[in-house]
This record gives sequence, structure tokens and C-alpha cells, in this order.
Amino acid sequence: MTVSAVTATQTATAENNTAATKSLGQEDFLKLLITQLRNQDPLEPMKDQEFIAQLASFSSLEQVTNLNKQFGDLNSYLKDSLYALSSVQQATACLGNEIEYLDGEELKTGVVEAVKIESGMPILIVGDKRVDLADVKSIRRPGSVNETSEAAESSD
Repeated sequence: MTVSAVTATQTATAENNTAATKSLGQEDFLKLLITQLRNQDPLEPMKDQEFIAQLASFSSLEQVTNLNKQFGDLNSYLKDSLYALSSVQQATACLGNEIEYLDGEELKTGVVEAVKIESGMPILIVGDKRVDLADVKSIRRPGSVNETSEAAESSD
């Protein structure tokens, strides 16, 4: 029984230490180093090698933190770029096709004549209207509905 209690305590302590290590940052490391320097024994100061090793650890921590931030920024940039590229591809696929789109509350149709890119996002040009890709409800080839209707009528 006592062995399992000791093992459970060691496991809990190890988990707490791991959590504390993950949450320590540059400021915490610097505070610990300054506190250590203030409270050292003046008759037996910290050895140069120990001090240099701690400064090197601090420098490494700073570099890893900067890299982590840069990777986060790069990830956001790539997501935004991928979204913009996907939107442009969707918009160019509409060129020459008839779309159904919302103009305020009204549902309208028209053929996409051009695509303009503004602030990295595509705008469809339908006649004299500028249509946001998010307002498009359906896309079809021009005349595809009429061809189907004509085929049905001619078979009667």
C-alpha cells in the first residue's frame, strides 16, 4: 500500500513539474536568474561557467519563442493566402456562366462578364453590377436550362 502511495505522489509531482515547465517563459527565467544573483553567497559567487550556461539557456529560450511567433504568423498568412486563392479560382470558374445572386433581398440572374480583384478578394461583374462571391446562389452554363426545356418540348 505504501509503495503505491509513493508512486502516486511521484507521478503527481512529475505532472506538476511538467506543467510548471511548460508555463515558464522568458520573463520567469530572467526573474529566477536575477533572484539567484541577488541571493548568492558573496564568499562563493556563482561560477562563470554556470552563469554563462544560464545566459545561453536564456538566449535559446528567446530564440525559440521568436521562432514560435514567426511560425504562427506564417501559418496565418498561408491560411489567408489559400482562402484568397480559392476564392479567385471560384470566381474565375464563373466567367461566362449565368449566376443567380442576391442583390439586397432580391434574387437576380445574369452572365458573369469579368472578375476584378479588390483587396485580394474577387468581385464578379454582371452587366453594370458588382457581385460579391458570397452572394452567388447558383451557377449554370448559359442556355443550359433553355436547351433542356427545348428538348422536352420537341419530344412531345
